[in-house]
Amino acid sequence: MTEAHGNYSHAEGNGSAAIGEYSHAEGASTQATGMASHSEGWNTTASGWYSHAEGQSTTAEGSYSHAEGDCNHAIGDNSHVEGTYNIAHGECQHVQGKHAIPDEEGRYAHIVGNGDIGNPSNAHTVDWNGLGWFAGGLKIGGTGQDDENAKTVAT
Repeated sequence: MTEAHGNYSHAEGNGSAAIGEYSHAEGASTQATGMASHSEGWNTTASGWYSHAEGQSTTAEGSYSHAEGDCNHAIGDNSHVEGTYNIAHGECQHVQGKHAIPDEEGRYAHIVGNGDIGNPSNAHTVDWNGLGWFAGGLKIGGTGQDDENAKTVAT
């Protein structure tokens, strides 16, 4: 059953619900419960005010947050998460890649996950002071990491 209960809300698809005012839910089993939220895809939920969830089994809980991809969760306000099996806990945090280590303290502004199911891992993080960390080495110059002109500065 598709339903739209919020004032000026709109729902379409199969089992979608637009409950928040000015919200929009589309697809299958989607829910837009936050004010002016938008949920699309399959089994997605946008519960934060002005949030957006898209893809499969994603949730956008924080206000002004955006979750996209597969099984991702944007919990922090103004956060963005993409890829697969990632969580953006911190406010204004961006997490991408796959199976990143969850940062429940919100220490990092940016996280790139490179883990697998049951083995979360990070390839790269940047904290709020601008300190970057890389699992591998660091190269500069050239047109990419495989360019022979790129110089290794750290391993």
